[in-house]
Amino acid sequence: MTAGDRTKSPTVLRRVAVAAGLAATVGLAATLAGCGQLGPLYLPAPATDVVTRPAADASTATPTP
Repeated sequence: MTAGDRTKSPTVLRRVAVAAGLAATVGLAATLAGCGQLGPLYLPAPATDVVTRPAADASTATPTP
């Protein structure tokens, strides 16, 4: 038996088919599982208020050494 004959044996082909089926099953399960988010996904309402922070007062700021 040569090396080329062993790569085409039914045992090797069966192992490759089982591995491919297992990989496809795991991939499908991961796709269906998603991220675990329950319920419908939605976008929040658009922001209507502008939030600003007051500038720091120069007299109360601590100087850096």
